[in-house]
Amino acid sequence: MRLFGAFCLIFLLSGCAVRGKGILLSVEPATPLDERDLQSHCDLGDQAACALAAPEESAVKPPPKFAIIQGVAVPDRAVFAALLPYDSAIAWFIYDRELNRLWKLHDSRKQKRPGSGWYVQRIEARELEPDRSYELLAGDKEGKLVEARIFRTLARNGKLKFAVVSGLASHSVEEANQRLSAVLKKEMALIVFTGGNVNAALLHGKVPEKRGAALDHFFECHIAARNSLAFAKERRLVPVAATWSEKEFGQPGGDRTFSYKDQAREVFDMFFPIWADESTIVNGPGVSKIFNLGGQSIVLLDDRSFRVPDKSLSGCEAASKNVKSEISSNCKVNAPIAQAPLFRFGTMQVEWAFRQSLRAQQVVWLISAEPWLGLYQFGTQKPVGYADWISSISSRPASPRLSFSEASALVEESQGGHASLTKIDHLGTNLSIEDIPPP
Repeated sequence: MRLFGAFCLIFLLSGCAVRGKGILLSVEPATPLDERDLQSHCDLGDQAACALAAPEESAVKPPPKFAIIQGVAVPDRAVFAALLPYDSAIAWFIYDRELNRLWKLHDSRKQKRPGSGWYVQRIEARELEPDRSYELLAGDKEGKLVEARIFRTLARNGKLKFAVVSGLASHSVEEANQRLSAVLKKEMALIVFTGGNVNAALLHGKVPEKRGAALDHFFECHIAARNSLAFAKERRLVPVAATWSEKEFGQPGGDRTFSYKDQAREVFDMFFPIWADESTIVNGPGVSKIFNLGGQSIVLLDDRSFRVPDKSLSGCEAASKNVKSEISSNCKVNAPIAQAPLFRFGTMQVEWAFRQSLRAQQVVWLISAEPWLGLYQFGTQKPVGYADWISSISSRPASPRLSFSEASALVEESQGGHASLTKIDHLGTNLSIEDIPPP
């Protein structure tokens, strides 16, 4: 074998097995592994070889050590964010157990902040098969196996079962981990974090004076949240997508005037990676994004980056925001807010989401970090702009009947958060609250 022939000789003559160096130091791209060679290395004490040689269910692997999440990527790729000690040097590998192939990953990027004891490493794997299980392995500078996780690429077709999670930062670490554990037991293909899961809010009077200080603050807040979650140290990874609420955004009641929204987003994107293309996984304005998967479109909306400040709301906007049954008498019919929900999402994002909704021709989920109603109410009344937006979709020629269901009550009861999820069904099927994938 090309992989092991020369190396085995060096391995035996140099006493590498005695010093504990492993086979991960000599891996070539997508090389088929020979089971006899693997077993020979295993017999010499190489843990990596032992893990690869044994069946998956009986392989002895090191316990999960680092906080790692799988982000969302197109179905033939995978992307991860690993939180690692500042002085660690880790090499990453993909193992296809079905074909007995192992290869080293070279597409990774370290993201650091001066003074922090941690860094985030973005890891990318390409040329994978959709809807297939792989193993993500990590080796140290000696070639020892230090991490072994299982992940699955997303499917292009078929049903996509996803869960919505919000408000973890409102619970104790123990309670948050219990809730996430319950989600994992449901074997979801995707988990959507909709805000309130990382408390990075800047306290009044403690706003950093410099960009670097703001980055440091957001970075450390995300590190604390990520390291506290047992979810990030599970053997089996599940793709995670996220949008933000005021807590991740960094300012209580935050809006588009927040001085450090760009820094907040820079760190947010580090910890919740996306590998987008132009059709399947699409980035939108701010932290908004759309996933066209499994015969449905999931639109994550950013209701902070473009939000109109409360103090600048006109009577019409205020009426819309407060969900009055009757629009205020000083609200002009042609006010912008009556045409689009500008106070929440901004013109650019609304137009983008509107175009995506019309283009999808399939089930569309609109997901926001806060309820559409704005006051944690559950019912049928909608803000003026949102109602007009939905009405314009509903009235297009030959459009089937739309059906809606807001999950704020369900999410609040089960997760302690206030996210809102609405389904626009272009296929004309009815939806009840039980049809929403449970958290």
